[in-house]
Amino acid sequence: MRPPSLYYRIAIVITLVAVGLPQSTPIFVRNVQTSGPIIFTKYAMDGIFNGAISGYAADVNDDGDGDIPGAAYDSDDTIWWEQVELPSSQVVIQGTASVTFQDIFNDFDTTEVPIVGAPVFLVRNGRVVTTITTQAGGDYQFSLEKPNTGDNYRIRVELKDNNHIPAFFQVRYAAMANAPVVYAETKDFKLSTIHPVYVKSVNFSSDDVLMDPNIPLSRLTDTAVIYYHMRQVVDFIISPSPHGLGATLDYLLPVDVYSFDDGGDAYYQSSDSSIHIGGDNQVSDFSSGDRPMNREWHEMFHHLMQDTIEIPSGLIGNCNQPDYPNSYSADSWPEGWAEAWSAILQEQLGYPDAKNPFTYHFGLFSEVSLEQNYRVWHNFGTQRAFICENKTGSWEEFTEEFAVASLIWDLHDRAIDANGLYEDHLNLSTQNLWNALTSQTANSLNNVRELYQSLQVQGIGSSDSNGNGISDLDEVFIMHGFYADNGDYIYQASEEVGW
Repeated sequence: MRPPSLYYRIAIVITLVAVGLPQSTPIFVRNVQTSGPIIFTKYAMDGIFNGAISGYAADVNDDGDGDIPGAAYDSDDTIWWEQVELPSSQVVIQGTASVTFQDIFNDFDTTEVPIVGAPVFLVRNGRVVTTITTQAGGDYQFSLEKPNTGDNYRIRVELKDNNHIPAFFQVRYAAMANAPVVYAETKDFKLSTIHPVYVKSVNFSSDDVLMDPNIPLSRLTDTAVIYYHMRQVVDFIISPSPHGLGATLDYLLPVDVYSFDDGGDAYYQSSDSSIHIGGDNQVSDFSSGDRPMNREWHEMFHHLMQDTIEIPSGLIGNCNQPDYPNSYSADSWPEGWAEAWSAILQEQLGYPDAKNPFTYHFGLFSEVSLEQNYRVWHNFGTQRAFICENKTGSWEEFTEEFAVASLIWDLHDRAIDANGLYEDHLNLSTQNLWNALTSQTANSLNNVRELYQSLQVQGIGSSDSNGNGISDLDEVFIMHGFYADNGDYIYQASEEVGW
């Protein structure tokens, strides 16, 4: 039998002739005869390799068999096709699950991101043969013994967490009856042991994939981007320090994420542990300015609150000041919590705003800086603020939730900022902040008053770093207006801190 290196050296010469064109597919040819005339069989490798400029037969990884490294100008790519030693009866199917979209937070550049931790089904003649999980980078690989050459195969990827039992979340298409979990799959293909390695990837933005016939192809990109951002926030929640919070999720799983639901808002429903993302005003679209901070991340952090310290009841019409008719911050506490943790996740990932992690993004190009020391009585027009009753009995919109969010951020950030006479000297690490907000003394926090009391019991911020006679903890709460103000908006020693 002629040495394999000879076959591959001949093959690569023919490959270069075949692929040195603007539109081309890489091939190699192989002689499988052991005697008689040399007869070559042509094999396509994978994908498009436009404008090939070089290719060689070489043992790249020094494992004793011939590989093919190459470079292509038009594809702007270098690649290495490795010869895999397989039993003659075995076939490998490998690929990547991903989604491609124009990212508004990255100058609208085309961005491809992996679908990680999702189930991948190998389907034969319409029936699932086996299921695996996409790995880091969205990669997956199946190995089959003696496949029947007459069978039809497909690869299906579902937008559902497959890293945990039960699943932590799954993305559904709510515009369709029964709101099915979204999937995409390849078209039918056949297998042969003559071709031992097949590359079959699933990109949710490709026109070449199949899906539930009742779900528009254009919605696959949107739903896959939702999955991608849900994976980010879930991994942050469960990953141990320093990469995450190390929290346990066990409340009414999985979290069903209903994309393209009725209405134009996103909200979390604790009664059945579901996230609803509206279909109006492009709220569910990948182009939405609410993603991910004010959409997937925000709502999943509501679920985290419900799972750990519980979302308080009575969330309508409550103001924070004790001498206002409604003297309760139950409304702004869960909103500020979700906004602050979204900013901390942004700090961790460096996305969507690596330079300004304290910026909370919502709507199309709208943002709020949590470094601005919002106080509970600041009027904010009509944007993202709760309506509450003031001292005179009239109703106004206030920034109370942003005051809560920037308060939590100031407990965490390293910057020593000031608001008039008072300074922020607290800088709890992400893990220490999480421990402080969910400690035994913090169990079932209902409002900012209980948050203050819990932190005080834990001894957090008990020092007086600037020597002004006020503890570091009290200064941060005063900076954001969380004290029993008498109506003049100026802190006085007789006014109790922590309201």
